[in-house]
Amino acid sequence: MIPYHYRKVFNNPLDLKFASKLIAYTIYDAEPEFSPVIWQDASIYIRAKKRGVYSLTKEQAEKGELALIGYKVKLLGEKLGKVGIVELLNELFSYKNREIVHKSIDKIIEEKLHAPIIDLLTVQEKRIVTKDDLKDFNSLFVYPTWLEFDDEARAEIHKRIMNNELSDEQISYYLGSSEEHEHYVELYPVVKHILKTTNNPQTFWTAGDVLNLIWIAVPEELNEWFKDEVFSIFWPRVNSTWAIVNTELIIHGDNTAILRDSIGWLKSLDDLSDRLPELKKLGFTEEDLNIGDFEGRSARFADELEEKVTKSTLLDSDLLNQYCILVDQARNEKDLKRLYIISDKMLKLLQEPDLKKTIEISLFIKQGNAIAKKHVEDFLREREDIRKNIMSSCQKS
Repeated sequence: MIPYHYRKVFNNPLDLKFASKLIAYTIYDAEPEFSPVIWQDASIYIRAKKRGVYSLTKEQAEKGELALIGYKVKLLGEKLGKVGIVELLNELFSYKNREIVHKSIDKIIEEKLHAPIIDLLTVQEKRIVTKDDLKDFNSLFVYPTWLEFDDEARAEIHKRIMNNELSDEQISYYLGSSEEHEHYVELYPVVKHILKTTNNPQTFWTAGDVLNLIWIAVPEELNEWFKDEVFSIFWPRVNSTWAIVNTELIIHGDNTAILRDSIGWLKSLDDLSDRLPELKKLGFTEEDLNIGDFEGRSARFADELEEKVTKSTLLDSDLLNQYCILVDQARNEKDLKRLYIISDKMLKLLQEPDLKKTIEISLFIKQGNAIAKKHVEDFLREREDIRKNIMSSCQKS
C-alpha cells in the first residue's frame, strides 16, 4: 500500500503497519478489528510495562505491540477525525519530512495531541467496577483498562452467565480481564456452566484456560473429585470412544475445535480407560493419554534452563524469554527457590558494556522474581480456599 520510496520515514515495521492501518481507515473506512483476545494481549503488555504485573515473553510483547496498533487508530479517529488523520499523513509523507527533517509518526502525533499517544493509551489507574457500571457492560472494554470488579459486580456477572444473559464475547472479555489468580471458588461453577453450554470455540478455550488454572490449584485430596468433574464436563461433548482413539482423523477447523479440545481434556485423565472400558478394546493404551503433569513439565523446563544458564557465557534474549516462562510456571515454594537459584546465575552472566542496560536487565529479573512470589502466594491462598469451600459452592449452584 505504501510505495517503497516513502518507507524511509519509518523507524521500524510496527510504525509502517500503523501508518498502513491509518490509510486503510481514512480511505477505505476499514475500522480496526477488536476482540477479547486483542484486548487481553494489549492489557497484558500494558500491565507489564507500566506496573510489572507480568514478566513478558518475547511473544507476549510482540502480540501486545500489534494489539495496541488498532487502539491507536481508534484513538486518533476519535481525537482528530479522518480529516485530521489525513493532515497527519500528509505531513509524515511530505518531501520535507522524507528528505530533510524527518519526524517519526509518533512525534507528529505527539505535536497534534500534545502528548505521546502511547501515554494516552497506557494510563494505569484502577477502575473499581460496581454493579451499576454493568448497565453498559460493553463500554468497560472499549480500551485496555485496569479493571477490578467489586463483590456485587462479580456476583452479578456470574449470575448473568449462569442465566445465559451474556454473549460469548462478553464472557470472554470478562474472563480475560483479571490480572490476579483469585476467586477460584466463585469462578468454578461459572466456568463449568460455560464449558457445558457454549458453542463458541474461543469462549470454550478461554473458559478451559481458567479451568486449567483451577485444576493446578486443587489440593491433592480433592483430585479424584475434580477428575469426576472434568469427565462430567467433557464426555458429553465427545460421547464417542471412536473419536478419542482416532483424534488424528478429525479435521481441524472451527466446527471441530470444541470436540478436539474436549478430547484433549479427557485424555488428561489418568483413569480414562477405567471410565470407558471400550477404549481398551479399540487398542487405546496409557501411552495414548495426555496426562496433565504440570509440576513435572515445569521441573523439567527448570532443569533444562538451569543447564543452559550454567553452560552459557552470555545472558541473551533467548535465556531471558525462557526465564519469563519459568516465572509464569511458579506455583509453590520449591518452584520459587529454584527460580531464585537460576536468576542468581543469570545475573552473574551480565556483561553489558552499557551500564544502563545492565541495570535494566537486573531490575527485569528482580521484578520477575517478585511476580513469581506473588503468583505462589495467590495459588497457595486459592488452594486453601478450594480445600475449604469449593465442593459446598458447587452443591449450592
